[in-house]
Amino acid sequence: MGKIILGFFAFDRDAAAFLLRDGEMVAAAREDWFSRRRRDSRFPFHAINYCLEEAFIHPGDLDEIVCYGRPSLSVEDLFKKYFKSLGRMNKILAGENPPPLLQAGGPWGPKYGSAEIAAFLDRYQYPYERIDDPKAKAERIGQAVAGGKSVGLFSGRMPFGTDPPGGRSILGDLKNPKAHLPFHGPDEPLVCAPWDAYRCFLRMGLDLLVLENFLLWKDEQPKYE
Repeated sequence: MGKIILGFFAFDRDAAAFLLRDGEMVAAAREDWFSRRRRDSRFPFHAINYCLEEAFIHPGDLDEIVCYGRPSLSVEDLFKKYFKSLGRMNKILAGENPPPLLQAGGPWGPKYGSAEIAAFLDRYQYPYERIDDPKAKAERIGQAVAGGKSVGLFSGRMPFGTDPPGGRSILGDLKNPKAHLPFHGPDEPLVCAPWDAYRCFLRMGLDLLVLENFLLWKDEQPKYE
């Protein structure tokens, strides 16, 4: 199975967790994706559970659990904060500078399949059009953008990082103010699940929502209350 390490960061905004197997990233998530509380700094229970479930790992299978920083700011931390050069060069020369994790900005969050999305849409009877052919779907999205429509794109795994691009994006003509809309509600983080995306779609000025192979037009949806 290889060496498995669970890491987390908490108690100072943007709590998060990640899981490594033999030094390779398997999963990573921010707590606010699940709590929907932007900049959530609480202990990342949800993010940790996601990482374990994504890797099919039981807590007893973990080799190490690591925490970034300390729960409280110690005197040593204060010295390092206000005297940045203190001990820094010694650490670099002594080889205590770990290699950068080049995978950190990748799509390491949850992915929702077509069956799960269809079950959500059918449960609430939200009107949609399903297009399984990638080329036909791309053409339909391109036509919408060319027609001045703003499109919310929800595809693949949730990207991990600061304001990440990719599968949670707004598509549109940059001359159109709607193309600059955020893909999240007020005081919320970036949409993570299909239901987050749908709620944002109704509340914001988006014209079309693409949930993997499902296309939903604003004027066909029930009125948001």
